Amino acid sequence: MKKKELKLKLEEYSNYEFSSLALYNKAGEDLLNSDFELFCFANDLINCCKYSHAEIVLKKINTKNIPKDHLWEFYQTKGFLYFEWGKYKKAKGNFLKSIKLNCNSTVPHVYLSNILGKEEKVLESIKVLKEGLLKNGDTDEIYFNLGTRYAILGDYQKSLEYLKECQKLDPNFDNVEHLLEDISHCIEII
Repeated sequence: MKKKELKLKLEEYSNYEFSSLALYNKAGEDLLNSDFELFCFANDLINCCKYSHAEIVLKKINTKNIPKDHLWEFYQTKGFLYFEWGKYKKAKGNFLKSIKLNCNSTVPHVYLSNILGKEEKVLESIKVLKEGLLKNGDTDEIYFNLGTRYAILGDYQKSLEYLKECQKLDPNFDNVEHLLEDISHCIEII
């Protein structure tokens, strides 16, 4: 398969990770000669749970070739790779880099807060989530996570407030209805 043909086929199958991966495998990785192409390939590998291969591909990318305003996305992707792979220390470092590079996305905040939650650093997790409220993206997810963090702390009133904000933004947000009922019961109990 020639490079031009690969590019056309990848566009055709852009919504299909396993199909894209099959194309890359058929064509051979040697046809990927730009950092952007490697980045796209690594994303498909991550989405197909091929983490060790994705890590190898990401290491081939020269970060000096990534425009400064997109560098945060590279570190966010590496963070996502390590998060999905269960390597939380590496994930945490990459999400922190992504945030420090002044990204305007909620994504690294949500993932970093989830890692902090796993480390039982709830107050630190809340701080990261509140910083995420100032970013663009899934604010409903930020509110939902703030609701769960305050529930963990036993501050059910604050939990309820954040969960209601989540529900206002997305009435169908996964589990919000159930958690609102649960927290309402907690308030009745105490």
